[in-house]
Amino acid sequence: MKIADVRVIQADIPVERPHKMSFTTLEMMNFVFVRLETGDGLVGWGEAACLGGPTWSEESSESVAATIERYIAPWLVGREAGEIEPLARELARRVQGNPFARAAVEMALWDLNGKALGVPVHRLLGGRDEVLVAQPQDLCSAPGEQLKCPVLRVPLGCSPGRPIGGHVVAGVAVGPRNLGRP
Repeated sequence: MKIADVRVIQADIPVERPHKMSFTTLEMMNFVFVRLETGDGLVGWGEAACLGGPTWSEESSESVAATIERYIAPWLVGREAGEIEPLARELARRVQGNPFARAAVEMALWDLNGKALGVPVHRLLGGRDEVLVAQPQDLCSAPGEQLKCPVLRVPLGCSPGRPIGGHVVAGVAVGPRNLGRP
């Protein structure tokens, strides 16, 4: 399964409302999409989101696109797409830094391999088919007990008893009650 084509697509996508951050106000999200295609016509996609350009990190959507188009794509065409880890190691050697550009290409490689094998990428990476969503109180072993584990609120779009757009609480439970999981 050799890579026959690498395409880079830049997109500035407007946000519903401006998002004020300490270093800038985002009115658009800057994305770079990477499209890898094999000689058999199989396509894998990757992306890099560059919040506010180089004010947030050392990369911008323009630098990601330039790095991929100029340094990565010419080297990647003709390579075996199934060799993700050796390709990622060689890519890190050839392209210093530029984590967003490298991650977008690696993401497209994983997507391509998942499609070739007919399995979702999370399975290739050893993930589960289900994700348990819990409320903070569910992580305690007794009612009223103080929460004794790290909790991270992540806006993922759903949570128990709440419509799409709520928050999910993820945590690592410690003690006797580990959400019913061994």
